[in-house]
Amino acid sequence: MIIRKISKNVEPDIEDLKHIIKENVLGNKTFRYFDKREFSCLDNHLLTNLYYVENDCVGYGHLDHDGENVWLGIMVLDNHVGKGYGNTIFESLINSTNSDISLSVDKINIKAINLYKKYKFVIFSENEYSYKMILKK
Repeated sequence: MIIRKISKNVEPDIEDLKHIIKENVLGNKTFRYFDKREFSCLDNHLLTNLYYVENDCVGYGHLDHDGENVWLGIMVLDNHVGKGYGNTIFESLINSTNSDISLSVDKINIKAINLYKKYKFVIFSENEYSYKMILKK
């Protein structure tokens, strides 16, 4: 797998990011992180990556700094789920910081919840639709 750090100032990076977001929206789930955010939010990220197998972009991941919290975001395109790419993306992100990491996950996203629990994330709050989880380092 090739990992490419992206920047909002590099047009091919943004085009690839737009493409994978569009592709996932057409699938059975959505990646809503950019629904209410401009791509300028990448400036606040500690790390923003696109993940490729050969020339095919298979996913996205970021670590976002929000006050004292570090939030993780990850997305694997539907047609690449179940191939181990989520594990690779996830490990690359959690191994890139020594900070505690938080994330939010929809309650219906059982595969993602199981992945997060595998890496020792625990639920610290919930609402009707989602869990907030944390990995203490």
